[in-house]
Amino acid sequence: MKDILTKDIIASTLKLMNEKVVIGVSEYYLDIFKTSKAYRETLTALDYTKPEEEEYVVFIGDVENTSSKTEFLEEVDERSLLLAIKTNDIEFVKNTLDNFFDDKYYNEHNRFTVLRTIISTIYMNCIRALRETVGEVDDKFNYRYQQIFDAVQYDERTVIKKELISFCEDTMQVILQNRAQTKNSLILDSMEYLKENFSDPDLTLQSISSYLNVSSSYFSTIFKKETGKSFIDTLTEMKMKKAKELVLMTNDKMFEIAFECGYDDQHYFSYSS
Repeated sequence: MKDILTKDIIASTLKLMNEKVVIGVSEYYLDIFKTSKAYRETLTALDYTKPEEEEYVVFIGDVENTSSKTEFLEEVDERSLLLAIKTNDIEFVKNTLDNFFDDKYYNEHNRFTVLRTIISTIYMNCIRALRETVGEVDDKFNYRYQQIFDAVQYDERTVIKKELISFCEDTMQVILQNRAQTKNSLILDSMEYLKENFSDPDLTLQSISSYLNVSSSYFSTIFKKETGKSFIDTLTEMKMKKAKELVLMTNDKMFEIAFECGYDDQHYFSYSS
């Protein structure tokens, strides 16, 4: 079935697009977590294809004994790498790249396959980090990736490593800028909401957090860090400012002023003031 499928792809592509393609096929895996391994085997298989000799399809099992090899990047914790990119941990990224470029991989694998796999691994984690934090990915990242990927033919590991670090740093910078903008927007929205609703007796840390669609613990931390005051202190200040205005400008009774400032309990209002 694999033979039929691959030959059909080649024939259809040639017929419909007038393009010749080469296909590398990995070993067969049932475990979804083996996808990365299958991808790396596919890249290796592609290295054996020879279009000039009309060898358009290569199955990795036909050309290499994959079970006898040291699995390339098998010990890499991509979840930690992704987290490092999201949290601006450049040292972890650099250490990971140091491990990626270890000579032991080059002794048992095609060096071009190794370089392409490293570049693709970094790229995929950077793009995933951007999508999960920023949402959109600027085309410049795809363009830079292609430039780095194309540089594999020169086999300059030092240059490629430097470019990958720069790629990660640029990714981190975009994420940091986005977080700063998000925090600023969050504070502006919360202050606007406070000004319009401070007299609501049901206004709480939980209710405003729900309105802003963030957790109360996160909002409380960010609010105090960005404003220098806690949410409760800021809310109380707004209520007291309004109360002073009403005391000076109206003849309202104390319980009326308390109600207008969002206090159901006049005694608690007196205590707060």
